[in-house]
Amino acid sequence: MSGITVIDMASSCRIPVPGSNTYIPGFDASLMPDERCDVQGCGKDAARSVPSKSAAGALTGLPSKARRVHLCKEHYKTVKKYNKEKRGLERLGWE
Repeated sequence: MSGITVIDMASSCRIPVPGSNTYIPGFDASLMPDERCDVQGCGKDAARSVPSKSAAGALTGLPSKARRVHLCKEHYKTVKKYNKEKRGLERLGWE
């Protein structure tokens, strides 16, 4: 039985996993790492993480070698608006 973790179901509680509709018995959200916004000069809590390629055009001051960047609500909103406008222009055939 090596490599298998046994969870005592009687002592575990049902806590929702952030970002999903599933429950994991014994999940403790306080053990999750605190993520901060990756934009330089912003220290707010991260709300979302997005691929760095999709955020690169909308924001400056992002880590250059990261695959994904963590963004606060305000910066995520900026990226979302930028990508929505970019997709609209691509649909029209302009750009």
